[in-house]
Amino acid sequence: MRQDGVAGAQKITIQDIADLAGVSKSTVSRYLNRGYISEAKAARIRVVIEQTGYQANFFAKRLKMKRSKLIGIVLPRMDSVSVGKLLSGIGRILEPAGYQGILLVSQLQEEKELENIVKFSQQGVDGIIVDSIGITPRHVALTRQLDMPLVYTGQQREGLRCLKIDDYAAGRLMGAYLRQMGHVRAVFLGVSEKDRAVGIDRKQGFIDAFAEGRPEARVTFMETGFDFFGSMQNLVGFWISHIRRTA
Repeated sequence: MRQDGVAGAQKITIQDIADLAGVSKSTVSRYLNRGYISEAKAARIRVVIEQTGYQANFFAKRLKMKRSKLIGIVLPRMDSVSVGKLLSGIGRILEPAGYQGILLVSQLQEEKELENIVKFSQQGVDGIIVDSIGITPRHVALTRQLDMPLVYTGQQREGLRCLKIDDYAAGRLMGAYLRQMGHVRAVFLGVSEKDRAVGIDRKQGFIDAFAEGRPEARVTFMETGFDFFGSMQNLVGFWISHIRRTA
């Protein structure tokens, strides 16, 4: 009879499982940690676990295995389509490997991003993934102090583990599209150059492709944040002021 989910039911322990299966406590422990035991003993333990609904305490297993099976994920924000796709991709890799991701959000603040990295390192996760707004010398120094794997996404820095798309090529795709549409003037909304991937590489790719072979082509740059609606308001304000100047 299963004991889980019943109000007032006595908690099942490893010793209880051992007694019911007729094996030693150490044998049950080896079974739970995937160590070697005979098939006959494994079968008896498996039956008892199924009957009692026993679940090994996560933190007890963590201490014993010296691995948390947790990956810390530092995100710049949550209200983003790209962040959703990133989490979906990370999940497809972590879950089959038996890992879980836990999240901390930096609210697009460099200082908070660094603090979140430190928090995860102190919590004993097995690794950290940082979707960074920009890798600074402080990021480099902190990363080199850690005794666990850390991977940055969305940015590139020599000497660190990084995973990013080709932002220059992405910018060229956008610029080439507008050039093919016959436009000669464009407004590029982008973030500051503190974010090298988007603020420098993607912008330069756009400019190079849009103006390629066309000395008359002009690109006006407007700095915005990562907020979509705020960027749209900035664009509307730009067009209103432009219309007033040319009316």
